[in-house]
Amino acid sequence: MRVHDCLGKTVALALLSVSLSACGNLFSDQVDAKALGAGASDEVRAFYEARQWQPAWDGGAEKQLVEVIDGAGAHGLNRDLFMKGEIPKDRDEREAALTRAALRYASALATGYSDPKKVNSEVYTVKRPKLDAAAGLNRALEGGKLADWFATLAPQTDEYRALSQEFVRYTRLNGSRGSAEAGERARQIAVNLERLRWLERNPPATRIDVNTAAAFLEYRRDGALRDRRNVVVGQPDWETPQLGSPIFQLVAHPIWRVPESILEDELKEKSPAYLAAQGMEWRDDRLVQLPGPKNSLGQVKFDMRNDQAIYLHDTPAKTLFGRTERHRSHGCVRVQDAIGFALLLAHDDGILIDFQEALTKGEESFVKLKSEVPVRLMYRTAFLDNGKVRLVDDAYGWDDDLAYALGYVRKPPRPKVKQEGDDVGP
Repeated sequence: MRVHDCLGKTVALALLSVSLSACGNLFSDQVDAKALGAGASDEVRAFYEARQWQPAWDGGAEKQLVEVIDGAGAHGLNRDLFMKGEIPKDRDEREAALTRAALRYASALATGYSDPKKVNSEVYTVKRPKLDAAAGLNRALEGGKLADWFATLAPQTDEYRALSQEFVRYTRLNGSRGSAEAGERARQIAVNLERLRWLERNPPATRIDVNTAAAFLEYRRDGALRDRRNVVVGQPDWETPQLGSPIFQLVAHPIWRVPESILEDELKEKSPAYLAAQGMEWRDDRLVQLPGPKNSLGQVKFDMRNDQAIYLHDTPAKTLFGRTERHRSHGCVRVQDAIGFALLLAHDDGILIDFQEALTKGEESFVKLKSEVPVRLMYRTAFLDNGKVRLVDDAYGWDDDLAYALGYVRKPPRPKVKQEGDDVGP
C-alpha cells in the first residue's frame, strides 16, 4: 500500500506541476507579464511571446547591451533616451527595462528615434526603412551576437560615417573649448544623422534626390551620379515638403493653372491689364497662364505623382540659380537649365525624339516616360559633398523642431523672411 501511496502522490504532484505550468508557473523562471506594465508596447510583448516568456538577459547579454547603448553618442543620440539612471534591481523589472531599452535603441538606429510626420507638422512621404526589432533582438541574443546586430542597424554609408565622425569631433571640441559655435554644429549634425536614419537603406539605383535645404538636385542612373545642378525651392511659409514622388511625364510648353492659394495671396487684386500682360486669362472660372516667354513654368514641367501639387519645372527667372540663397518659390522646385535636364531624362528613357517633337509644337504637349523616375525631396542641412561634410543654413527652421524631438533644448523661433520681388510662380 505504501508503494501505491507513493505512486499516487507522484502522479498528483506531476499533474499539479502541469496545471501550474499551464496557468503560468509560479515556480518557473518565466517573466511575469505584469512586470512589463500596462503600457508595455506590442513589440515588447511580441518579443517575450516569441520566447515563451523566458528571460532574455543574463549577465553577459546585459553587459553587451549597456556597452552598445553607451555608444549612442556616436550616432548623435543621448543614451538617456534609452537607458536613464540605474537599472532596476528587481529581477522582472530589470528584465523589462533592459528589453525596452534594447528595442527602443534598435528602432532608433534602424528607422529613427522620431516620427518625421510629427516633427514639423508637415507631410512626409519619403520611403522609410522597416525593422522587426523583436525578432531581430531574439536572434541576436540566441546567437550571442548582440553587439554585431546593433552595428548593422544604422545606415552603412560613407555619408553616415562621415557625419558621425564630425559629430564626435565637434562634441569633443565643444567639451574642451566650450565653443558655442562647435556645440551648434554638433547639434546640426545630430539632426541630420537622424534624417539619414529615416531613409530606406536601399533606395532605387535610378532616382533624383533634391536637397531642399541646400537647393540642388542629383540625378543618379544605375547607381552612378549622372547629373547635378542648382534648383530654386520654396521660401519660408511656402516650404517645399519632404516627399517621395516619381516623375511620370514631361510636359512641353505647359499651361500654368494658378493655385487658389497664390491667386488669393498675390493675384486677386491685380488688374485685368496686368494679368493680360502676363499671358493670363480665365478659363472655366480658373486663372491660367498660357505658354510663352513669361509663363512661370517656363518651357517644361516634370509631372510628379503626389497629393500636394508639387513638381519640378522650368522658369523664366534664370538669374535666381546663380544666387547663394535660392529659397524663393511657392513650394515647387525650379530646375536650372530645365530643358537640358528634360532632354537628358528623355534620352535616358528612350523618348528623346518624342520630347523634341513636343518642343517644336509650341503648345502644351504631354510625353509619358517609359519608366517613372523616383524623386526624393529631402531637407538636409548637413551632408557629404565631394568627400567633405558641408553645413548650410536652416532656412525653414526645421532643425530646431527635430533637435527638440531628440532631447536638445529648444532655441527661440527664428523669423521667417519672405524674399523680395514680384515673382509669383509656383
